[in-house]
Formats: sequence, C-alpha cells, structure tokens
Amino acid sequence: MITHRYSKDHQPQLKQFMTELLCVDRGVPIFDSTLDGNVFDKTSNHKILSRISSIMASHGLGSGASIYVADAAMVTQANLEVLGDTRFISRLLATYDACKAAVAEAVDVHRWITLGELTQLPAATTRSSAEYRCYETSLNLYDATYRAVVIHSSFYDKRRQNKLQKRIVDSQKTISKKLKQVAVQYFCEADAQAAAAQIARYKTSLHQVIPITTLLDVRKRGCPPKGRLAPTVTRYQLSWEPKEQTQAIEREREIAGCFVLITTVAASGPSALAMILIIALMIWRLMERSMRLYLKETQSILPGWDNKPTTKPTAYMISMVFMGIQVVLTQGNRYFLKTPSARHTAFLSALGLDDRVFNLPKCRCKPIIPQLMRSRG
Repeated sequence: MITHRYSKDHQPQLKQFMTELLCVDRGVPIFDSTLDGNVFDKTSNHKILSRISSIMASHGLGSGASIYVADAAMVTQANLEVLGDTRFISRLLATYDACKAAVAEAVDVHRWITLGELTQLPAATTRSSAEYRCYETSLNLYDATYRAVVIHSSFYDKRRQNKLQKRIVDSQKTISKKLKQVAVQYFCEADAQAAAAQIARYKTSLHQVIPITTLLDVRKRGCPPKGRLAPTVTRYQLSWEPKEQTQAIEREREIAGCFVLITTVAASGPSALAMILIIALMIWRLMERSMRLYLKETQSILPGWDNKPTTKPTAYMISMVFMGIQVVLTQGNRYFLKTPSARHTAFLSALGLDDRVFNLPKCRCKPIIPQLMRSRG
C-alpha cells in the first residue's frame, strides 16, 4: 500500500507501507499488521515470532500444534533462538556453508528419493512439468542440529544454470589464455616433454588439457645439394586439446538444481507411513465396494461422469462429486452454505449415509450387507 505524506515545505512525497500477514490453512489470514515498506524481512520475522505463541493460543492452539512456514529470511540466529520449541519449515540460503555441505552430500551419495511431478495443474503444452527428488540429512547451524531435506528440481532456478554455463565458458577462456604463452616447437624431446607436463597442469575444476607431442621433420636452412634431397632435422611439435571434465560439470549442474529445506518437524517412520497408506487404501476401496454392493442389491444406478448412469462408481468419482460441499461452523453448530443436490443425496445413500454426516460428527453409516450374507444370518 502506498500513501501520501507531506514534508516541511508542504510538498507531497510518497511513503511505502506493506501489510504483514500470518496465515493458516494455505493462505487464510488470522493476524495482520502494517509495516514500513523499508523494513527487512528478517526484522519482521523476529517480531512476529515473538508474538506467535500468544496468537496461536488465542485460537486454541498450544505448543507443538502448529508449524511455522516461512521463507529464507526467517533463518537467522536471533530468529531461531526466538522460535524455541515452535516447529518450523523454511529454506536455507545457499550462502550458508551448511547448505553447501548438505547439497554436496546429497549429490555425492546419490541416494535420491523420486517425488515425480508435484504440480496440481497441467503444464503448458510447450513445456513439461518439473520433476523433483529429495534426500534427507541433518545439518548444524548456530550450534544446533536441524533436519535438512535437499530438494532437486529439474527446472530449478535457470539463473543458476546460466551462471554455471558462464563458469564453463570462463574456465575454457582461462586455459586458452595460458596456452597462448606456450611454444609449439622444440629442438629436443626433453624440452617438449617438460612443456607437455607443464600444460597438463593448466587444468581447472571444469576443464583439463590433453597434451599431444608429435615428431616433425623440418628442412635445414639454405639450398639443398644439387641432385640430392634437402637435409632435414627433427623437431618436436606440441599441440593440445582442452577437454571438459564431464563428471565434474554434471556434478555442478546437479548442485545448481538443488535447494535445502531446514526444519524441526520430525519425519514419520516407514512403518507409520506404511500404515497410513494401508488405511487410506482400505477406506478408498471400501467406499467403492459399499456403493457397488448397494447398487447391486437395489438394482439401481448413480449419475456418474457428465451425469451418465453408472453401476460402477469409483472412489475418485465420490471425491469429485462432493468437492463443492461447504459447511460453516458457528457457535458449535454446523450449517450448509448450500443444500446438497439430488446427486449428492444419491451418492450418500449408496454409502449408507445421508446429509447429516456433514453436520453431526458422530454420525455413522448404515453398512451395506449383501443379500447372500443376510440369508445366512
């Protein structure tokens, strides 16, 4: 926000302000303040961190119930001390030695976990979506140990890739400049070998020089004797070939595609993650099974994609059907912002439910039991 102010001579000047927000649930603001437009992010982070406990408490959240997600400006010694036990996730600037060490470890160990494409929207037809990999380690910062997750993006920060390309070009220029001072012909083999050994040391972290020595017959000065071949002497010709160090360049290219997330949020163990996956899969399949049993028992159909009738609804279809349901909670009671449609009711019935499931936390479904099982008692 920009507003006017007046100087002593009553000439209007412009002063810039900005609004600081503390948000939850993917951008819902719960706290704001107006700051001078020239304030540093690190300073504003420090102030909000000093108040975050009381702000969270006012919304019924105790210690450990929230995770503070902030950009890289949050990571300073003062801010980390103020955070205390507050869980957080942020990005660590590449200027930190700990960040460079974590990235180097991830690239050298090369035990990436493939995450694939994370975008929620389809990419444009002219380009593909970025693919991500991650590697978990730990790092020490200001005498404290933090969990670090190194993320590699196939499209991360083109500026870094351009900077690497400039380094490659500069590396080759540096070697070429040194090689201009090297003689190309030598009278004795020892001198040629010494020069070859010297230029082989002209390598950089991205290039090396491959020297090549060849024999060259050079005609002596003066006119050759009549009727005889011109006498020659042996010279040693030195040439070279600047060559990229492919592995080193690929390593730098991989490093350029990395950034580091620093956090105090503990990772879930493999067993816990596996159990969550199994429970989710069980619920997913039970929803489909329940609906299809209901349709079979009642000899009915459901309005599927584009409202076309179907006898084989899927769990994904359910998630899309109920995407528009909105419920507001006020004074302990839940209300629909819009009454569920006939299509919603049909799917709820197939699940053994009705619209009370959205308003009554203890509402339970009516199990769909096949006829054959009922006849057996």
